[in-house]
Amino acid sequence: MEVSVIIPTYRPGSYIYDCLQSVLNQDFSSEKFEIVIVLNGERNPYFDEINSYFKNKRVNYRLLYTNQKGVSFARNLALDNLKSEYVVFLDDDDILTVNFISGLFSKISFETIVVSNLKTFVTDLDCLGSDYMNRSFIKCKNRHKFSLFSYRGFLSSACAKMIPFEVINSFRFDTNLSLDEDSLFMFVISCNVNTIKLSEESVIYYRRLRDGSASHEKLSFKVRIRNLLQNQVKYSIVFFSGFGKYNFLFYISRLAATLKYYIFYSK
Repeated sequence: MEVSVIIPTYRPGSYIYDCLQSVLNQDFSSEKFEIVIVLNGERNPYFDEINSYFKNKRVNYRLLYTNQKGVSFARNLALDNLKSEYVVFLDDDDILTVNFISGLFSKISFETIVVSNLKTFVTDLDCLGSDYMNRSFIKCKNRHKFSLFSYRGFLSSACAKMIPFEVINSFRFDTNLSLDEDSLFMFVISCNVNTIKLSEESVIYYRRLRDGSASHEKLSFKVRIRNLLQNQVKYSIVFFSGFGKYNFLFYISRLAATLKYYIFYSK
C-alpha cells in the first residue's frame, strides 16, 4: 500500500459521509491507497453505520475502534497499525478535491512533506474563505529557497499534507494535550524533514468551520495560562533533549505562536 488516509472520528454526524465520499472520489488508483477510520469513544451506532456505508464499495478501508476518547489516541492507534509509505491526516468533517492524493503523491520523496492549498467553508463549497495555511501557501508558492522558519505556517496542522512514514517513524501525538497537539507533533517530526514542497494550487483541502469543534471552545483565563505553560514546557523539552536536531528560529516561533494563541485567541 502506498498511501494511508487516517480519519479519526468521535460521535460523527452526517458530515463524515461527505468527507468519506471525497476520498472515494479520488483519481488516484484505489489499489494504492487505503482509508483508515478510527472511531473513538462511543461505539454504537456509529461503528455499524460506517461499516454499512462501505458495503459494496470497492475500496481498501479499515475501521478501528478504541474506547479512549481523543483525536491523538485515535491517530496514534492508526499509526501503530500502518504498513504504508505515506500518510495523509484528514479530519472527519473536511473534504478533499478529487486530485488531492495524486497531486501530493506526484511530488513526494524521502524526507519531504508535500502540502496542499487550503480553503475554509461552513456549509457550502461555493462560499470559501482562507486561513493561515492558505496565506502561507500564497506567500511561499513562488519562494525558491526552503527553510523551516519560512515554511512554519504549514507545520501548525497535521492535515492538508502528505507525510512519509519514515519522517514520522516512532514519533506519536502527545495524548496529554487537548489543544495544539498538531503543532507539537509537527514540531517533533520536523527534525526528520529535509524540505517542504507545495502542490499545484488546484489541489485543495477544504476545512469545515464548526462551532462545536474543540478548536472553537472558549477557555477561562486559568485554563489558558495552564495550557500555555504546559505547551511551552513540552516544546522546550523536545528542543533541548534533541539539541542540534531542531531549528532554533522555528522553536522560538512555536513559543511565540502558543503565547499569542492562549493570550489573545482562546478567550
